[in-house]
Amino acid sequence: REIHDRTGHTTVFVTHDQEEALELADRVVVMSQGRIEQVGSADEIYDTPNSPFVYSFIGESSSLPVKVESGEVWIADRSIGLSAPHAASGDAMLYFRPHDVELLDGCSG
Repeated sequence: REIHDRTGHTTVFVTHDQEEALELADRVVVMSQGRIEQVGSADEIYDTPNSPFVYSFIGESSSLPVKVESGEVWIADRSIGLSAPHAASGDAMLYFRPHDVELLDGCSG
């Protein structure tokens, strides 16, 4: 980054360190097996990954098997209050970041 800042030249920096890539880059290209998975800003890549690979590759993530029925997300026999209006009905995977989950004590239902 120092060379880029000093010279103003476009540089390509290759790293397998995801944190380093997100901190240094203006634009990030995520590749898997020689194929480009996603191109975007660090925020776009982290906040709106376009595939399960990108989601799990960038940052800490978890997933759960769910069912989508009529645009609503279900775990087992319970709706979890998430809508997925554009998702096809059937089995799916729900990907999330641990810091996006809040556990509440004493909830019923």
